[in-house]
Amino acid sequence: MIDTPADTAAIEKAVARAESDAFRATLSGLVNPYGDGHASARIVSVLRDVPLDMRLMTKRFHDLEALS
Repeated sequence: MIDTPADTAAIEKAVARAESDAFRATLSGLVNPYGDGHASARIVSVLRDVPLDMRLMTKRFHDLEALS
C-alpha cells in the first residue's frame, strides 16, 4: 500500500513508484496478509461437500440468558 493524497499528480507518482523495479525489490520476502490466493478453491470444495437440505433453512434457538 502506498499512501498518497487524492491528487492526480500524486497518484501518478505513486503508481510509477509501485511499478518501479526498486520498489518491487523492497517487497521480496513479504508475507501476503490476505492469504495465499487459493481461497476460492477452498470455498468451492466446502460448498461441494455441504449437504444442501432443510438444515440450512432451520433457525436454531440459543438461550442467551444461560450465557450470562
